[in-house]
Amino acid sequence: KDAERAEEWLGQIPSEAPRIAFVTQNSGGQRNQWSVPRFQQLISYLSQHRNAVPVFLGTTSDAAAIEALRGNLPDRGILLAGKTTIPELAAVLSQCDLGVSLDTGTFHVARAVGLPGVVIAPAWQNPLEWLPVQHPQYRVLRGPSIEKAPPGYWIEEVSVEQVVDAAMELMAAFNSEVNRRV
Repeated sequence: KDAERAEEWLGQIPSEAPRIAFVTQNSGGQRNQWSVPRFQQLISYLSQHRNAVPVFLGTTSDAAAIEALRGNLPDRGILLAGKTTIPELAAVLSQCDLGVSLDTGTFHVARAVGLPGVVIAPAWQNPLEWLPVQHPQYRVLRGPSIEKAPPGYWIEEVSVEQVVDAAMELMAAFNSEVNRRV
């Protein structure tokens, strides 16, 4: 039932277009943010060079910020923020080809369903605590370790180019049509 609901949402995407799940917002509880212009550059590049369709995930409270981010994108994609239950979220993620996410609970659900992904992680967090370091399906991108997040911290030490390179590498390694789960 959850897979059918996910296919209703994602069924409008052409079968040859990679489906990339994006988690651009965090819960707000931890310093874990990447700037809107960087997400827009990344999503625009993948849309234009890989014909990828972005699938935006998050909570109901994330929807307005995600909608603002989508404003100038060449492909506005599909906004599912606040529309899924946890089982539906897992079904949506299982029908995507790649995830690009901040270190969030949604990324951990993506890992649970086996979705390859890029994590934009904060430099203050120990990656061995939660992140899939040195795993072939994941790329954890973060700057040099710092003890704690300074006031106003954003993950600006991770460049758009680094995320593009990691995404392209994973998309090449994990052929989307072969690995798409239904």
